[in-house]
Amino acid sequence: MKKLIVIPFIMIFLISCAGIQLNDTQSILGEIAARRLAYSLAKAHPEIIPTGIAICEGMMGSSGDNLNALTYKALDLLVMKMGDDPMLQADLLLVLKLTGMGNIDAPIPNQALIKQAASAFKVGLEAAKERR
Repeated sequence: MKKLIVIPFIMIFLISCAGIQLNDTQSILGEIAARRLAYSLAKAHPEIIPTGIAICEGMMGSSGDNLNALTYKALDLLVMKMGDDPMLQADLLLVLKLTGMGNIDAPIPNQALIKQAASAFKVGLEAAKERR
């Protein structure tokens, strides 16, 4: 009888651990996509590097409505600069999906994830700057 009680608790524990791993994977994929997006975009448009780094630093130091405003301003700039490049568009869509941003007018659901993405984006910009 005790085994019948313990088994559901073990299953709940394993399922919750799997959820934690999924969130870690989501975060890592978002960082990789943001870093590669920044690098590719900066290689094609090196003039965005100083502005992009400043925006990323502002995002990492902000919270609440200020972070929301900076994030959507950054997205507007990204969309304008990427033009018709299908790979950059796909990378941006992946970052938006992984960070939970779908509705452009809605508050950002996970600000910690956005800050991680901004940090990774800054790393990509800095890498492109060093390669110039």
